[in-house]
Amino acid sequence: MVRLAGSWLAALGILLGGSLALFAWAGGVGLFRLPAPLIDEGRVIFALAGLLLTLRFAGNVFGDTLAGLQEYPRLAGVRAAAAIGGSVTTLLVARAAEPLWMVLGALAAVRAAEALILAAVTWRRLPAPAGEEPPARELLGSLWRIGAPLALMQLASLIFYQTDHVILGVMVSAEAVTAYHVTARLHNLVREFQGTLGSALMPLVAREAARGNRSAVEQVLYRGTRYHLALVLPVVGTAMIFSGDFLRIWLGAEWQRWALPAAVFVSYWAFAGLTNFPGQSAIAQAQVRRLSAIALVAAVLNLALSVALAPRFGVWGVVAGTLAGYALALPAQFRFVFPPLGIDAGRFLREVVLPVYPAALLAAGLMLALRRWLPPPSGVLTLLAEGAVSAVIFGSLLTLSAWWWPRRTAASSR
Repeated sequence: MVRLAGSWLAALGILLGGSLALFAWAGGVGLFRLPAPLIDEGRVIFALAGLLLTLRFAGNVFGDTLAGLQEYPRLAGVRAAAAIGGSVTTLLVARAAEPLWMVLGALAAVRAAEALILAAVTWRRLPAPAGEEPPARELLGSLWRIGAPLALMQLASLIFYQTDHVILGVMVSAEAVTAYHVTARLHNLVREFQGTLGSALMPLVAREAARGNRSAVEQVLYRGTRYHLALVLPVVGTAMIFSGDFLRIWLGAEWQRWALPAAVFVSYWAFAGLTNFPGQSAIAQAQVRRLSAIALVAAVLNLALSVALAPRFGVWGVVAGTLAGYALALPAQFRFVFPPLGIDAGRFLREVVLPVYPAALLAAGLMLALRRWLPPPSGVLTLLAEGAVSAVIFGSLLTLSAWWWPRRTAASSR
């Protein structure tokens, strides 16, 4: 199964990466309105981006296999080392004032090393074959039944998170791409944080669902979502409150004007956490067809609105398109994905929504009042300190409420 999936995704990565490089060398770079001296460098950058895409597809096979085997410490160790290596490499190349294509080349080397190490670790941790190997046709059928909806979800994710740069570059300007990258930075950090929390539960849910342990699955869906929100909402609230300070300290005072779209962009994750664990549970129980259909429809809506709004509203246009896609996906998951998982709407409201969101509003009010008495952060250390205070205030109130509310409800019902 790993060999087949690896071969399939490696071929897909080569196809997509090669298409990206061919697009650049066939004149596609000209669509981005780059100055003439940067055209040749742009071609090299696109080619290296295609190589990175190819390596990412290949490396994901082994990383996802390790996650399925619940080898999280090894997976985390390799990816942490790759992240540190990539950051250090980028810093060294940037400090040497080398061109951007050399930065991407160094990152491609780090990504290749990561893929090779993940491959070696995966093959060592795979269990020994038990019995005769199933026919390739049978394995491909299993891959198709489970993998096709997941591939559609990945396609939807690609549309959501990668096409905005292209739309702005082609329809507005290269400067708009930079502004969007800055605006979306906090959003992407929060997305990675909450995604990491959710994906770690998938193997657990799959195992307990296969055993018929409905009680354990319900614990994940209700209690797990409640405590997940208690962790995610402090990060969301802190990111929104300090978005202007973050941009000012990161890039300079002139970038602080993008604080509002950055905060609006992040705000979605205050509600997306409601569907993270149920979505992971649906994937773990192979109930992904409806989830993938919702994701693809929402992604198409996002793409259409972004194309329509970007020429007039720039960064705000693609932000609005993304949020519109989210706004469609969230209630659709409640309507079409939750019932097959056995999630009761009334119980979800009592055990997940009410214990967390009133406390989050209270914490936000306290933090906004406190900010009037705190001096604006003057540097990275003060930003981290004030951000930590905000996260502690949010996290303490939300965790206390998430723990106390269900016990209060249970006591009152008795």
